[in-house]
Amino acid sequence: GIIGGFLSVSLLLTQGALYLQLKVKDILQEKLHRTIIYLNFITTILLIISGSYALLKLKLYLPLKFSYDGPSNPLFKEITGLGFYNVYMQKPLLWFFPLAMMVVSVSISWLVKLHNKITAFIMHSILIAIVIAAFGVNLFPIIIPSSIDPVYSLMVWDASSSERTLLIMLIAVLLLLPIVLLYTSWMYKVFATAIGPKDIKEDMY
Repeated sequence: GIIGGFLSVSLLLTQGALYLQLKVKDILQEKLHRTIIYLNFITTILLIISGSYALLKLKLYLPLKFSYDGPSNPLFKEITGLGFYNVYMQKPLLWFFPLAMMVVSVSISWLVKLHNKITAFIMHSILIAIVIAAFGVNLFPIIIPSSIDPVYSLMVWDASSSERTLLIMLIAVLLLLPIVLLYTSWMYKVFATAIGPKDIKEDMY
């Protein structure tokens, strides 16, 4: 919902600010330093709010009856809803995700205050990965929950492609991925040097 949207924006803004801090120096870096601390604080609060809301209010959809080797039809299944908290109590390993989010989020603020910019950026990248992984693990095997009826929810098997389609996608990835990696590496090399106000003034003339 809205909280999830704000959380996504906050995560991306913080990630962008952390990366930008690696690319600037002097007063620009100091300004970003304060901004990152504020943004990460907002992110931590939004994580707590969204996590608490999910545990207390939301339900996870679990398949009761489904033919995994049958025809791909979203209506050929039975699904029930179970509260987040109940699922987490039945599967204690799931508590890893909210606990890891809190630990990593707090450590980011600590690293930023210590001016450990690279580690802070890496840790925030890990935080984003944990949030995405938590979303996927909690929903699995559901991809898109239905707000009308749980049985209309889209599962992994409902959205699966044919073998020929997957083969074409694999070939496309094998051909195009090296080009993307080369271009991305070149781009990072070009913008590798940090800049400050003095560099900007010199380039103006």
